[in-house]
Amino acid sequence: MLLQIVGSNFRPPAKDLLQVMATGTPLTLLRDPDNPYDPNAIKVLLATPDIDEAWADDLCPLLDTRGLDWADLQAEPSWLLGFIPRIEAEVLAQVFDAHGEPVHAKLAFDMTGKPSVAFEIP
Repeated sequence: MLLQIVGSNFRPPAKDLLQVMATGTPLTLLRDPDNPYDPNAIKVLLATPDIDEAWADDLCPLLDTRGLDWADLQAEPSWLLGFIPRIEAEVLAQVFDAHGEPVHAKLAFDMTGKPSVAFEIP
């Protein structure tokens, strides 16, 4: 299943990370019941240990424009990349209900180049 990631523009440095991340990078999907905009929201997380040092040359100039550096990036245990859109989150909620969470996924890009998560329904 392939689901689009939305909201990265509002989650610095999510947009920057998604510009340099490789297809197949591990991601974690978790419910976000405390989300003030949507109690059914599902967040897409990147664990800091999965940030590849090979991305540094491309990522550091982007981070610099936000007043961040590599050390800032490494200081957090994970980064919120965005959310699964509401309609698709309803489908994913059924997966959570049937199989538990978190759901482990991988970064993918749809046919238009938009970042997405790919995972298999158990």
